[in-house]
Amino acid sequence: MTERYVYCNGRANEAASSVGGNKQQAAENAMKPQSVTNRHMNWLIHGLYTRKHFERCKKLIDRQLTICYDKQYLHFMKGLILREEGNPTEAVHCFQQAIALNRNEPENYKELAKTLYSMGKFRNALEVFFKAESLLERPDHEIYHHIGELYYKSFGHPKAGVGEAKEYLKQAITCGKHVESYKILAEIYIEEGDSIKAIEMIENCLQITQDDVSLMTQIGILYLKINEYQRAFEKLLDATATDSKHTNALLALGSILQ
Repeated sequence: MTERYVYCNGRANEAASSVGGNKQQAAENAMKPQSVTNRHMNWLIHGLYTRKHFERCKKLIDRQLTICYDKQYLHFMKGLILREEGNPTEAVHCFQQAIALNRNEPENYKELAKTLYSMGKFRNALEVFFKAESLLERPDHEIYHHIGELYYKSFGHPKAGVGEAKEYLKQAITCGKHVESYKILAEIYIEEGDSIKAIEMIENCLQITQDDVSLMTQIGILYLKINEYQRAFEKLLDATATDSKHTNALLALGSILQ
């Protein structure tokens, strides 16, 4: 009889077993790998996913779903893969299955909400982001950012608006430096006529994306508005040095040099 064992690298090993002497049986048993735990298999699945070996990862997930295993995690990972492969409808189904198995895991709701967002179902996404937020045990930038962005785009409660958007985006940037959150906050401050705060947000962006010509141009124009001509000149000069054909940067720089 031949027995088959699967190691944590996904490879199989076959060992022949017989009814021979006790010594031979003991030697064979000693050579058998230890049983693969859920933690080890999760590590393997995650490793395949991060290396974008999606087909191998899906095959392993489908195999593991047929046995007693951590099925919530399997559905969750399959949902991530399907979304990356451009199949959001099936991804939604997977995340819903993961939620059915564990309704207290915020990551399940967050990834479902991100998928709904990618499908343009913004109001549904916002509701699910709120559910994810209610389950958080520690701050989560993505959840705060998406709620803030959806409020800013007026997909929230009718009475909610820019004020609520700003508060969520402020929470998002307390979790770390994130360009998109800073950008939306800068847009809000520009709309409010607060050039100083807008400049602060864009300066934070430029610490992360130093070669963003559009941001360099935008902050240069904002410095012009508050009569900081030297700072404006420096930013616009940097913008034109990065992209010598950027029209807005050239026009703004020309207005200083006149």
